[in-house]
Amino acid sequence: MKQDFPEDKEVLAKLVRNKNVIRAQLRRLTISDIEKFLEVAEEVHVEKQVEEEQKAEEEVKRQERLAELKQIMAEHGITPDELKTEAKPKRGRPRKKAENGETAS
Repeated sequence: MKQDFPEDKEVLAKLVRNKNVIRAQLRRLTISDIEKFLEVAEEVHVEKQVEEEQKAEEEVKRQERLAELKQIMAEHGITPDELKTEAKPKRGRPRKKAENGETAS
């Protein structure tokens, strides 16, 4: 599960908006550290691209399935309203019983 650190995200967002700030921060690092940073940044970049491509493919598949269902429904004369069911009323939590066996109020 991914952890989201809003304060870090804000700092990074501010950092990437300003090229001069990035340059100043990178100048403080050694060449080795910059190379490590670039490797990690490239890995994250590739991961994000793959994630976005997967999401796009899933959405295309979802839209195709919806179109198929709509076609089947139309062929059989079924309307979306016919598929809706009334929600069953939720039952409340049962009352707790007191030690003597009577229901507590």
